[in-house]
Amino acid sequence: MKTESNGGSAETQVTQKLARLYEVELDRAELDFPTMRLAALEVPERAPRPHTKLRLFSEAVAIVAVGAIIVAGGWLASNPQTPAGPAPQPASN
Repeated sequence: MKTESNGGSAETQVTQKLARLYEVELDRAELDFPTMRLAALEVPERAPRPHTKLRLFSEAVAIVAVGAIIVAGGWLASNPQTPAGPAPQPASN
């Protein structure tokens, strides 16, 4: 290991400087923390934009319309009153 003239290795000096910097940054962060937390709590929630509401409404209408078509198609296909071919002719005597 390389030693410096003022006593101690370069690695030790770097470690001590980093420890001091860490302490300074930690103290600064502890002072900022309460204000950061309050600022986060005070931010009002954004209201949905008008075109978002319109898009959601149009999607809902489209889903209901597709559902109605599917249900009506299934009902028509399984309805026994719907003639499948030409109407039967009454028997003549």
